[in-house]
Amino acid sequence: MKKLTYAFALLLLAGVVREIKIHEQTTVKAQGIQPDRKNYVSRTMPVPFTLESALTLTSDAGAILKERELYAVKKNGDILRRLDRYRPPSAIPYSTLSRLGNASTHGVTYFHTTPESGGVTTGRTPDLGFFREYPLAAKQCVTPDPGVKFLRQEAVLIGGASHPAAVVRYTGDQPSMNGISWNSLEIGCLELKSVLYYETPEGGKATTLREPVSLSIGEPDQNLFATHQHDVDTAHEHVLPEQFEQAVVKQMTHGH
Repeated sequence: MKKLTYAFALLLLAGVVREIKIHEQTTVKAQGIQPDRKNYVSRTMPVPFTLESALTLTSDAGAILKERELYAVKKNGDILRRLDRYRPPSAIPYSTLSRLGNASTHGVTYFHTTPESGGVTTGRTPDLGFFREYPLAAKQCVTPDPGVKFLRQEAVLIGGASHPAAVVRYTGDQPSMNGISWNSLEIGCLELKSVLYYETPEGGKATTLREPVSLSIGEPDQNLFATHQHDVDTAHEHVLPEQFEQAVVKQMTHGH
């Protein structure tokens, strides 16, 4: 694979930071639910599920990336999020970022791999930001945080089935972002689809559009979790948590 162009490298870095930080920024405070929030959120996903989504990332530098995400939560609270990245028009992923969370320890393993290299992995224990709060459907999937506003209820069609959702607008900073999400009223206000506008680490502008592909309610396939654990166990490089983002970008740009 050729070295990434500068525009693609910036968009890749934005994607890594976004996946690790942006969506988890709206989850809350690491030491549990604050008293003024207890009527709005829960730490427990009400039902297990598996959601597959298609994402499109665009930047003001003209780069376009496609992503496919698998998001699964087991009844015991364990979480798997796997993100495959594609460079159009190729249908073969050039990068995979996975995160596996253990609900009993609040530990998370991060794993990144490319077709040309072995995987790089790290672990964080505890990593409470990954075990996000789930807004309550009874509160229209909003929290008392500034910048969060319920707009309306609307159905989202996934695989021919209609799923009720709360449409929520949100804004934030550090990094600057604003967006609209359609959150499931059946599954712990799970984000089914969204459009997000945000700043890249270099100060540019980027957009992420998320569309649902499939949704299954019930215990996920255990093989999904077993495969990820195998990848982590056979990774060729283990780094400290604070070095993970830099190691991923280095891996993707072949050390340049």
